[in-house]
Amino acid sequence: MLFAAKRPEIIEIVLENTGRAIANNPNNYKDYIRILIPLNSNFGKAISKNANREVLLTPEITDLNGRREVGVLVNILPGEKKEIVFDWTSQ
Repeated sequence: MLFAAKRPEIIEIVLENTGRAIANNPNNYKDYIRILIPLNSNFGKAISKNANREVLLTPEITDLNGRREVGVLVNILPGEKKEIVFDWTSQ
């Protein structure tokens, strides 16, 4: 009997806010990032990384129309650069 090997998958998205903070306008950049993965995948984790730290994110996960949607809301301050990393295992 042959078994299909599970493959780790990863996607990294880099976002940078080149704006400047101005009085009464913080110029924060907010984005909702959604990835689509196969329905039979096992989602691992979503992480936000910047120069100083890593934060484990809590994604919204929805199974819809034969696929799995995984999304997170990201806030990026002026002058900040973040890397958002999603990982999952596919068969």
